Amino acid sequence: MHDDFQITKYYNEFNKNGITAIFQGALSQSVLSEIAENLKEKISDRETIKSKIFAIFIELAQNIYHHSADKKHFHTTNSDIGVGIVSIRDLPDSYSLSAGNMVKKHQRDALEERCDYINGLDKEHLTEYYRQERKNAKGRTNTGAHVGLIDMVRRSGNPLEIRFETISEKLSFFSITVTVHKDWQPINAEKKNNVKL
Repeated sequence: MHDDFQITKYYNEFNKNGITAIFQGALSQSVLSEIAENLKEKISDRETIKSKIFAIFIELAQNIYHHSADKKHFHTTNSDIGVGIVSIRDLPDSYSLSAGNMVKKHQRDALEERCDYINGLDKEHLTEYYRQERKNAKGRTNTGAHVGLIDMVRRSGNPLEIRFETISEKLSFFSITVTVHKDWQPINAEKKNNVKL
């Protein structure tokens, strides 16, 4: 039987789109650690930018790990781990970090509402909301979805780009992209942050 799969097609496509790293599958802690270490070597930029990219990547990956509706069971750890896809693109003026995973209907509604709310906040109110959620998080066992989305906007200075693709009556594929501009400067943050969040 002839297999039409051509890996060179994907290799060329990834290069054309500036993809520095991409992973699809179950994001276990060991896989996450390995990719994170590899990223430190691949991102040749200022430390401030590298730390932003690293933190946002970890957040995106952990969201898949904890919240993906598609799970894979690992017998060695007797745990169910979220399945999804995460990528980083090195573009001329920015880094684009994207992630995607399956979500259930109630997750979709909550995510859409939360992202829209966060994107509508200015810098001052975003910081206030972040502190409030951090304080509230102390009593929760799982805090990622509450604080992580806010933190990614704070770190990047850009809104969350989200998209939902309906798969079935109960499931949707959720994708999220966060952009980090290469010319980000902390000293000029106040002047440059006329960006609507």
